[in-house]
Amino acid sequence: MEKSTNKTVCVLMSTYNGGKYVSMQIDSILAQEGVDITLIVRDDGSNDNTTLILDEYKSKGLLTWYSGANKGPAYSFWDLLLRAGDYKYYAFADQDDVWLKEKICAAVEKIKLASPFLYFSKKTLVDNDLNEMNRKDDRIRGTSLEFSLLRGFASGCTMVFNDVLYKELVKYTPEVMTMHDSWILKVAGAIGEIYYDPISYILYRQHGRNTIGNQTRLTIARRHLRNGIKYRYDNDRSKMAGQLVNIYGTMMDARDIKHSKWLANIRISHLTRWKMAFSTYYKTQRPSEIILLKLGFLLGWM
Repeated sequence: MEKSTNKTVCVLMSTYNGGKYVSMQIDSILAQEGVDITLIVRDDGSNDNTTLILDEYKSKGLLTWYSGANKGPAYSFWDLLLRAGDYKYYAFADQDDVWLKEKICAAVEKIKLASPFLYFSKKTLVDNDLNEMNRKDDRIRGTSLEFSLLRGFASGCTMVFNDVLYKELVKYTPEVMTMHDSWILKVAGAIGEIYYDPISYILYRQHGRNTIGNQTRLTIARRHLRNGIKYRYDNDRSKMAGQLVNIYGTMMDARDIKHSKWLANIRISHLTRWKMAFSTYYKTQRPSEIILLKLGFLLGWM
């Protein structure tokens, strides 16, 4: 398939000790059909052979890369975003997945260009050897801000977005950001449009060292408990809600502003906690989680 000059896509990849899988992932990105790919990589302080592999691809003119201090995935990807420059579309890539050759083209065909627009898709969960696993990707029940204020539900490795959203994102670097994809999802839900593709174009490798990945029920339960304790002290959700209103409030719907402000002020007002606990606004992709979250409202653990 011939490449189209009006489909210029900047793919941003953060690497960290990814020598085992990164070549296969890079090859799958460079093999994308129907789009013009520019691949930019930031290495987040690897001490294995990752940078040697990146040098090999760079020497052939297939990518550009740079290294930096270890910031963790959220701010490593954000640094890439800030340095990316002007393209029509942007996408994130993990270091250990494999993309089907039509992944990016399928995304850009769904993206509207006039306003902020974010695309994400279903994932195919595979093991180390790319064998499909019995576990399936989470079901997506909705894509509005109501779903993303409390939990991120879109994996950054499936995200593709237009230059309009990009220009809004890079105006401000959030002080609090649990993950880059979670913040971008909130911004897109607040000021733009989100499209979920139920078709998977990515083999999402599960090998035990994923930063987040799809997890078993036991690990999910442990994560909820750990996050509950964490948010008890850090209140990252409420801080991000406050950031969202402060930065993008003039572009947001009045209903979204009201409930974002409630979340931002949850530790200040006991009345707000009760309003939130009985509100039908806040939603999650897993209905079973809402009880725990409403308890979190009442306790101010947000």
